[in-house]
Amino acid sequence: MKPLNMNKVDLFTRQLVGEFQQSRLLLLSELSLDELIANNAHILLNMDHYQAGSFIKISMDAYLSSKEKSQIYFMLRKLALFIIIDLHNGVESDQPGVDFEFTKNDMYFLVSMQSRIEWNYSSTDLFLIQALCEQEEKIIRILPNLKIRKVIGEYLGHSQPTMINNCTWCIKGKSFWELISGDANFYFHHIQNLIHQAINNNEDFVYKRDGKENILTKDFIKQYCDLSWSINWKQIYNK
Repeated sequence: MKPLNMNKVDLFTRQLVGEFQQSRLLLLSELSLDELIANNAHILLNMDHYQAGSFIKISMDAYLSSKEKSQIYFMLRKLALFIIIDLHNGVESDQPGVDFEFTKNDMYFLVSMQSRIEWNYSSTDLFLIQALCEQEEKIIRILPNLKIRKVIGEYLGHSQPTMINNCTWCIKGKSFWELISGDANFYFHHIQNLIHQAINNNEDFVYKRDGKENILTKDFIKQYCDLSWSINWKQIYNK
């Protein structure tokens, strides 16, 4: 297997960081008070103090964190596909439920990526296993002697690989990136650093996020606080 061209990888990751930060700014600019309340009304019900500013801050943190997880997933997916194409001449699979297909060391890999942060064996995993088996059957009809390994992967984490039903490998984070890059330290040296750069190295986002929080707090007080500056719960519930 040829070595991974880290200059190309570094250039691509810088591009991914830029795209991620732009998408965060767009998400922030489009965030409305109505959307924040609709998605986080339960936070109001569970708060032990009822200050408009506290609700807006907690709600924005929860909303943006949820969206960021999806954005990070797609960012890592793009990087994985970039490496698979560049290093293994692999492809993005056209089989629903299967993400990547590539050959390494005379073994043909079928890979389905699990999107959850926490690993739990569930009906989702069973769907992925079924998708992998269906694709395997299609390939074997054409290439009956091809050695195939089915994999369910996850972009984050570093637990040891496990086996499901004696036929499908489950590899998480570190093991997945080692499989496709050939570098046992790729996860710690590059993936964790990529996520840190994307989330933390963005002063423009911090500045605009604080401004958005102030605007939403002002609008919340104006729309949902009564003359005594207390939250008008009835108005929120009837919304």
